[in-house]
Amino acid sequence: MKVDYLLKLLLLAVFAFSLDCFAQTPEAIVVKEGVDHKLGESFGPSKQAVFSCILKAVGANYTMKRRPMSRHMRELGEPPFDISFPVSSKYVLKAGEKLSAPLALEEWYWVMRSKLENGVEHPSDKNSSIAVIGGSEEEYWLQSSGVTNLLRVSGLDQLVRLFTTGRVDVLLIDRDSLKELALDMGLDITPYFFKFERYVSFSALFSSALVSKRPELVELFNRSIPSCATEEVLLDPIQKVSLEAYAHEVFRWIKASPEISEALKGKLEIERFDHLYLDSLERKWLAPKSTLVKSVLDRPLSKKLAKDALKKFQDVKEIIVFDRSGALVAASGVTSDYYQGDEMKFTQTFSKNQNQFFDRLRFDESTGKFLVQITVVLKPAKSTERSLGITIGIVVSDYLGHHKNQAKK
Repeated sequence: MKVDYLLKLLLLAVFAFSLDCFAQTPEAIVVKEGVDHKLGESFGPSKQAVFSCILKAVGANYTMKRRPMSRHMRELGEPPFDISFPVSSKYVLKAGEKLSAPLALEEWYWVMRSKLENGVEHPSDKNSSIAVIGGSEEEYWLQSSGVTNLLRVSGLDQLVRLFTTGRVDVLLIDRDSLKELALDMGLDITPYFFKFERYVSFSALFSSALVSKRPELVELFNRSIPSCATEEVLLDPIQKVSLEAYAHEVFRWIKASPEISEALKGKLEIERFDHLYLDSLERKWLAPKSTLVKSVLDRPLSKKLAKDALKKFQDVKEIIVFDRSGALVAASGVTSDYYQGDEMKFTQTFSKNQNQFFDRLRFDESTGKFLVQITVVLKPAKSTERSLGITIGIVVSDYLGHHKNQAKK
């Protein structure tokens, strides 16, 4: 009898513990995701993989609802949803809703069977037939550009088949998606001609209910983007040449300023290189109302960069000047770190004695933009002066858009 009583108490305790655990389990977040093709059991393209990676990184307890892109875009912002991805640029945010930072970048290319002739800027003229995925960002952009002769399909595989069989003249498609799909379908795309059109970034939409209930989640989501969006976007050789020419125009302007001449005369910012000292500098840099941040941003060169350089060169969103010790000398705004000596722009220039470094295109956490960083080393005329590294971050999508518009004029 006593054993039965103890057993009942044990069962009651287990039941109460189970209820308590269940009560502490976060309510599942409803995630709606638009997909534009299905490869076997996995969805692509790579932007969907990045989205899933971020959800796992933030430890979200979620249920995923995947739908065709046309339905997804049509039902954006409609309940029930907590997070929705991707979001069309034509979507108007409702009260309380928030967009994440961009977490994926697409490279849109025109794909043709022959080269452009007669100076035609792109093959979206009235005589060309173009297939698009219904509800996609490509469809919206083409319509807003005045293109009406569109054949709508439900997925990327169908889109590509229409082109390869000659039923449509041209495609406007993300280059990585096409490569991924061609590999899966066994298609040879080498005979076709490609012309770059634009970069397009995608964000996630957070409902007002989720933002109200878990306000920290958007920031946590944004912080997880750099670790998940690791795939390198390769710039076209023509784009790279154009960006380098623009960058050197910026560098010439900076080098000609009296403020940079004064900065060359300074002493090395860091003379001790033990980890404890470097860690203490980083803590000072990241501290609220940091006096170290204020001292760097108050320097004449920093003010010149922030006030004049960014205003003159509007496609540049950040300018960083550092010395051979790896420390910041000046900056156009607050950077993620004070010590630059462990970053590629430093290791590929000062550490390897190179005068220039062209970094990959990537999402930059401090600016919330997809940037390409270009760095040059400014060597002093006198041996008593210090060498400086100058890094500029160019928003590639903005620059190429402005460059294309200027070329049309």
